[in-house]
Formats: sequence, C-alpha cells, structure tokens
Amino acid sequence: MLQGATQFLYRQGSMSTISQKRLIFGWLQESGWALVQLLLSPLTLFYKQRFLAGDREHTVLLLCDLMASPLAYWRIAGQLNRLGFPVWILASGSPFRGLADHARRLGRFLESEQLQKVILIGHGIGGMVALKLSDAPRQRIGHLITVGTPYNGSRLLLPLRFVPALRDMAVGSEFILFHRTNSMLYPKFTPFTAWQDELIVPFNLARYGQGRDLIVDQVGHYNLLMEKENIATIVEIIAAEYPIANTAVDMQRLEQHRGALDQPQVPVSLRTVPVRQKAASPARGQTPVAKKGKTTSTKKAGARKKKKARKSAR
Repeated sequence: MLQGATQFLYRQGSMSTISQKRLIFGWLQESGWALVQLLLSPLTLFYKQRFLAGDREHTVLLLCDLMASPLAYWRIAGQLNRLGFPVWILASGSPFRGLADHARRLGRFLESEQLQKVILIGHGIGGMVALKLSDAPRQRIGHLITVGTPYNGSRLLLPLRFVPALRDMAVGSEFILFHRTNSMLYPKFTPFTAWQDELIVPFNLARYGQGRDLIVDQVGHYNLLMEKENIATIVEIIAAEYPIANTAVDMQRLEQHRGALDQPQVPVSLRTVPVRQKAASPARGQTPVAKKGKTTSTKKAGARKKKKARKSAR
C-alpha cells in the first residue's frame, strides 16, 4: 500500500472506474499544465539541461517530453534530489529530427558524463528515445521508467507525419514496429500510463500490455509528472526500489563505492602488464653459455661411479 499518495494504482486486468468529479478536476488541472508548458517551451532554446548533485550511487535522468521545458519538471526533480539522488533534467531535441537522432544525442550525453546505474524517467517522447539506444549507452541504464509513452503510436499525429519526430510516434510507424519491444532489454522496466491521455488517441494505445502497465487514476498527459499525487506515487516507488543505506554494512558498502569512484581510472592502454622475456639466442659463431646446474651427461657419470663402488664393496 502506498503511503505518500492519496491515489490508487491499477495494474492492467484489475481496472475500476474513477469518479466524475475527479475526472472533471483532472482535465482542468491538465489544461493549466498544458498552458504552463506552452509558455515555458521557448526557454528550451536556452535552458536545455539542469543538474542537482546528490550522494546516492544511482543517478536519476529525467528526459523531458517534446518541446517541454526542464523547468516544468522541477517539482519531481526536487523530491528525488531530497532523497539523495543526483538528478539530471535533459530537454528533448528538435521535433524536426527523428527519434534515432535523439537517441544518439542521449547516448553521447550518457557517455560524456560517464553515468552509471541510471534510473531513466522518460516522459512521452523521452520513453520512446530510450528504445533506440545502442548497446553501450543502454548498459549504463539500470531502470527504465516511462510515463505517458505511446508504445503503439497515436492517431492524433497522423496528419503531422511531415515532422520527423512526430512521424516516428504515429500509428504504424517503422520506429514503433522495430523498436517497441526494446524496453525488455533493460534490467528493470516500469511503464506508467494515465487513465486517459489526450495526446494518445485512442488512449488505450498508451498501454504496453503483458500486464506490466501501472495505470494511475488520473487523466492527462502532463498531470502524470506534474500533479502532486502522481509525483508522490512515482517517488515512493523509486524510494522503495532503491532504499537508503541504514545498517553499518550498507554504509560501509556505500563508502567503498564512493571511494572507488574517487580513484582515477587508468586506461587499459596505459596499464603495465608483466611479460615473460625469453632468453636471447646466441649470435652466429658464438658458443652458447651452459646453464648452471648438472647436465645429463654429468648425472650419468655419477651414477656409473656409484654402481662400481657398490660392486667393489661386495
């Protein structure tokens, strides 16, 4: 039972309805968050990323939705950072680039910052971008959490297929056909979806399926990561999955991990490896130097002398 959130969580297959009052209030909230995103979206040209330092070994990477400002994700980033997690907020790229270009940009970011054990929270298009990562950067991610990601596309985007990023998220796109199941390549995978999502038409296309979906009793695409109840639910699930070290053993392991991170890593090409040196062969015309110790002929002569001595003694 979740203690920090006042909402319920439903898994696919055990759904129940939500009240009409909550439905109306949720859509009003969603309208307000959509307006905030519209006003903040021009700032993505100047404000593309933000980092909040923390002392936990797992790093949280918030990958924003298309044209969404990192400022809009400040509330959930602050709550995760108060739990000790280092938090990166990264804006999505241009809609006029395909999701493959977005994935290459994300991979370069993961490698340039040398991030390991990443908890990637992808909102909307952010979750789709993670599906296209190549092997090396994908291995840096230990947990993929998607929020409002259209795994089956959206019919709403069909008229906008001339925009590369939106074309990849439309129903029946090649990107979805080839990369939808790549989420199973991650060690941990948690898909969150809203009860109804106005950007995913019909809204049941947001379901991943296989009984994996965590469906919140809330409506709206932006409410998922900006409404306080949803934030409390996601933060509490992450906190339960990655608890703080309380015992002395846990603290010792954490200190050892931090010490290992502080030590400079020597590249493999610079490490000295002991190599056995073979004895130099003699040059032409030179007599080879005899090794120390008895040779085979000397041992045989000594054995013959001992044998003669035993016979004479008899």
